[in-house]
Amino acid sequence: MKHIASVFLTLAVAAQAVAAAPSRGTAAAPPAGKSVFVGAAIDGLHSGNSTVPAFTAMFLLSDKTSLQTYLSMPSVTPTFKIGGGANLKYAIVGDVLRGLHFGAGVGLGTNGNFFINVAPILGIHFELVDRVIVSLESGVGLFIQPSGTPTVDVQVGGFSPNFGASIVLGL
Repeated sequence: MKHIASVFLTLAVAAQAVAAAPSRGTAAAPPAGKSVFVGAAIDGLHSGNSTVPAFTAMFLLSDKTSLQTYLSMPSVTPTFKIGGGANLKYAIVGDVLRGLHFGAGVGLGTNGNFFINVAPILGIHFELVDRVIVSLESGVGLFIQPSGTPTVDVQVGGFSPNFGASIVLGL
């Protein structure tokens, strides 16, 4: 339990530092038509595999809200595996470009058996350079596999070994 508390405390301190950083002249919300970002993510919540990169697209909906979608195909043989999903994020400190966010995520797909995963999320995000956003996320994931050998599992912490990391580039 100490580990979980230290992860969330670290997230909160890092988000405060990121949000308090001086602006590099970037507006809080991108200009109209400049709100789509694409990139890669490693997030087992959505793909069912926490080590294979997924294609991700982030849509900035307002200065505080974003929607990030995921699509991954870890393998096709001997078992066809595919997963996808989305996180709806709201910046509670800072804005969509840098700060601390919370929200909810859902993923579904097949890893030999159908799965559906849902989770509240908490994370930090920041601009690495202009129009390049890095996001790290954690939460309490509920992983449900109703087919094959029915399984329900709960995971607390990062959604991959690299803390559910994603990096996206603005188009």
